[in-house]
Amino acid sequence: MAKKQNISDSTRIKFNKPQFKIGDAVYFTWLGQKKYGYVIRFKETSWGIQYTVETNNRMRYPCGIQIAESRTEYHTGCILYTETKQLGTDEITRRITQAPDSRRIATVSANSGGSQTESRIHDTNHRTTHDKPKSKKSAAGKRSNSRSNADQSSSDGVLATTKRSRKGSSALDAAIEKQRNFLNGFVNPD
Repeated sequence: MAKKQNISDSTRIKFNKPQFKIGDAVYFTWLGQKKYGYVIRFKETSWGIQYTVETNNRMRYPCGIQIAESRTEYHTGCILYTETKQLGTDEITRRITQAPDSRRIATVSANSGGSQTESRIHDTNHRTTHDKPKSKKSAAGKRSNSRSNADQSSSDGVLATTKRSRKGSSALDAAIEKQRNFLNGFVNPD
């Protein structure tokens, strides 16, 4: 059902009856951000019809519906009924196809220290000796005894191996203090 609002019976009926078919292009909000997508399924819930909307980057969002000023109890994701009908299917489809895909794969340099850059996406078969995983035997044989006293705690209750002083800590402490002062400016004293 709809939120506890004074709404007409005709609007209340629309919440309990599917307003969009599978494959319909819709205009919706997700956590306040406006998006475009296609209805891929819907199901009946205790608060009305729940739609699942998929965007062009294959992200799926569960949505309620908002008709005029009334909306379903679930409104984290909400199809904007009036705006969807005003824009029309053709315009929403055009906006979906023109929207940039936010999940593009970025290219990574295979030779990060060299002068020649190559993309791992384009050259997946090229491997160098430093790309090979190290064997487990060599890593196990090189264990040091630096943590032999790790089980013994210091007098203040902190393990001895974790108690280290920072070199050049004055610059770091100054930066931390500056950040702390900046953030304290946003806190309201009670």
